[in-house]
Amino acid sequence: MHTVTKAYVSLGALEHNLSQVRFLVGEAVEIMPVVKANAYGHGMLPVCDRLHAAGVGVFGVATIDEGIRLKEHIPGATVVLLGGALPAQAEAVVEAALVPVVYDFGQAYALDHAASRMNKDVPVHLKIDTGMTRLGVRYDEGLAFLERLQTLRRLGVVGLMTHLATADAQDSSFTMLQLDRFDSFLASSGLRNQVVVHAANSAATIKCPRSHYDMVRPGLMLYGLSPTGATPPGVTLKPILRLTSRVLRIARMRPGESVGYGREFVAKRNMQVAIVPLGYADGYCHRLSGRAEVIIRGARSPVIGAISMDMIAVEIKEHCEASVGDEVVIIGRQGTESISVNELAFLAETIPYEILCGLGDRIDRVFVEQIWDE
Repeated sequence: MHTVTKAYVSLGALEHNLSQVRFLVGEAVEIMPVVKANAYGHGMLPVCDRLHAAGVGVFGVATIDEGIRLKEHIPGATVVLLGGALPAQAEAVVEAALVPVVYDFGQAYALDHAASRMNKDVPVHLKIDTGMTRLGVRYDEGLAFLERLQTLRRLGVVGLMTHLATADAQDSSFTMLQLDRFDSFLASSGLRNQVVVHAANSAATIKCPRSHYDMVRPGLMLYGLSPTGATPPGVTLKPILRLTSRVLRIARMRPGESVGYGREFVAKRNMQVAIVPLGYADGYCHRLSGRAEVIIRGARSPVIGAISMDMIAVEIKEHCEASVGDEVVIIGRQGTESISVNELAFLAETIPYEILCGLGDRIDRVFVEQIWDE
């Protein structure tokens, strides 16, 4: 690609973060990396290649299309469809040999019917809703649903799962309540030692050993960020993303002149402005207008005026001799300065997941081995 804005993704840091998950959960617990949304914006297929080479055999995706792409790329991988599927999508799920999460009998029946027509068997994970109230069979209705599910000849329950709503919160009482509900269902199911049991996202993987069961589902922590803001002693996460662009033009402004849509920034003195080819179409959200900074020649430089679809304007400090073509760091380190995903999320009044998942397709992903410090 010939794009100027590039996301450098450290596969070395990714593998390091995987090793930290293994350190936390032990060798007996399986790891299902969550690679939905293009591996949280980093590039699903290269990320999965590296994780697979490091010993990962099962991956979690959200959509059928994600699952198909991954199965075609790594045919031997087990791909769990965490987002489930509509009955009308059953044939596509079976054809692609995905492992769907089930939570509705109409959905399960359609999968069984499609599998019968195609003379295939379908492994499924039954999701129990213990308090998230999104997908899942209510915890107090789980046993009856499981018994009904087991009447379907082509479906085989190979996993039991739940999802924790507040694992990243300081107060763990609701997480404990969810796990109590889940444990009660597991005990009544009779399947505890016959199938893989899983509940832990990144936050629970870090904070709650009780939730590790047979498998954990790390997402954000694999990409170098802790959803709890901290890690246990002996655990270090390395950022895997460095986002950069280049100075496209140096503009000169006089007092009273403005830059960008809406004249949101008006110069009070003679100044220079760097125009950088990056905008909200690339995931650099409009809420960062007048709030964020970038790094040019080792110095933090404020983003001024309104962020547009394709460009931002950056004030060049008087001591900074910036030139066309200079590297502009949006996320990552340059010299002694660094800007983190968490910093941008705070300034944009959002969460780091949105910053990462919002990175657009026209940003060139470049995969490297180098490991950076934040």
